[in-house]
Amino acid sequence: DIESTKKLIHEIADYFHKEKAADSLCKILDHDMEMALIQAETIVENPKVLIVHFGRASNVYLVMSYSGAAAKMVKWAGAEMAVKDTSGMQQLSAEIISQYNPDVILLTDYGYDRLGTNEKIKELPGISSTNAAINNKIYRVNECDMVYLGPRSGEITLALQKLIHQ
Repeated sequence: DIESTKKLIHEIADYFHKEKAADSLCKILDHDMEMALIQAETIVENPKVLIVHFGRASNVYLVMSYSGAAAKMVKWAGAEMAVKDTSGMQQLSAEIISQYNPDVILLTDYGYDRLGTNEKIKELPGISSTNAAINNKIYRVNECDMVYLGPRSGEITLALQKLIHQ
């Protein structure tokens, strides 16, 4: 959570004698999180978001589910995870992806860059029939930003709000 993230920032800063830098980072984090949560309260729609941590083999996708940093940031951004399972990352078939029918797909940088364009991504089995593909709501995200909470989590949450709700 954000409080333990700030605690870790302070622990690292104490070790390196950078306490002022930690205070500054935590103030920015608090400000960005406050802004994100205020904006989330004004959001009426609650789109379903699927985060694909690309690892496709034999039409099976590695996706992030309801537990973890990504799910928290998606919730803070005013959306919900398409995959409600709490087991962390899991492999899902193209058919299951299609059944979840996410409104937005966030694809981590490795997979996105490997495929190259939204058009190629929209051709993938299971993804092609989703609301996200039909409505051109597939976006590239940095894998590290989605897996861990850190000093930029508020900034990342604000960025996710823009992507998800544009």
